[in-house]
Amino acid sequence: MCELDQAANNRQNEAVTLSNIGSVFTGLGDLQQALKSLRARSMPKPLKTLPVSAQQVRAYAGKADEYASAAESEIDQGPFIAATSLAIHAAINAADAVCGARLGHRASGEDHDQALVLLRQAGPDGAAIETDLRRYSH
Repeated sequence: MCELDQAANNRQNEAVTLSNIGSVFTGLGDLQQALKSLRARSMPKPLKTLPVSAQQVRAYAGKADEYASAAESEIDQGPFIAATSLAIHAAINAADAVCGARLGHRASGEDHDQALVLLRQAGPDGAAIETDLRRYSH
């Protein structure tokens, strides 16, 4: 349940779930596991980012357009798996372009949810994009 709460960015439910897990381990006498659960509750994952130059922003935007155009072509021809993969790459590059332009950095970790966290920080339109992408990704 905790992973679902993380994916939905429901920090309150995530905290309650981790607290309940800690209580169960305490009741079982496993204080190390209880402590580990409480630490997970109180320590958010640090964002991994890389700086992005104006030239890189343009490159990410160009790649996003290219991937999106290729995805549209594939949809017209019918191989939907390829179109989906291309659309995902378009979204990743678009997110990098928006975050780079607005924040000066992009997510660099393997956790794609971190890119969504950065989008939320990139102004009202970034937050709107984050909401849409979160809806489609889970």
